[in-house]
Amino acid sequence: MNFDRNEFAKELGRLITAELNNSAQRFKNDNIRALAVDCYPWIPGLDLSFLTDDEDYPEKTFGKWSMGDWKYYAFTADGDNSWPAAEKLRSRMAEYFNWMAEQNKDTEAAEIIIRACARALMRVEVSDALKAYKLTNDFELYINDPDDPEEKNFCDDYKDPFK
Repeated sequence: MNFDRNEFAKELGRLITAELNNSAQRFKNDNIRALAVDCYPWIPGLDLSFLTDDEDYPEKTFGKWSMGDWKYYAFTADGDNSWPAAEKLRSRMAEYFNWMAEQNKDTEAAEIIIRACARALMRVEVSDALKAYKLTNDFELYINDPDDPEEKNFCDDYKDPFK
């Protein structure tokens, strides 16, 4: 099965950019500390989340990246449905992940998908769309492997468009 990680990253970057452009007014009063992609290839789940500077959860206890506790966790979701605009990407991701899992390569597939998501976040058009937001001095782009206890940020492996 062919999974074009570059095409996936490009399309996801386009969707993230569109979502940011469409949501700028909604978040105009928030100071944004992080934009994260929440990716679970095995469910499949794919959403965007914002961390603000006025979160109401014990960050010292659970850590900064406890996305499920963020005020704007999965702000792209529509009710109980994951991000509707990303449905085709979610399906493509699931098909590839399941195909690789049949070959006992699910860990490899998850990393390929998560790295593609990191590349999507690092695209110039995403950083351009974020210029409409009030970003804090410690702003970060973030994606990790949810099964990794170290919570490695895969965006750290790519050039930061903000510096």
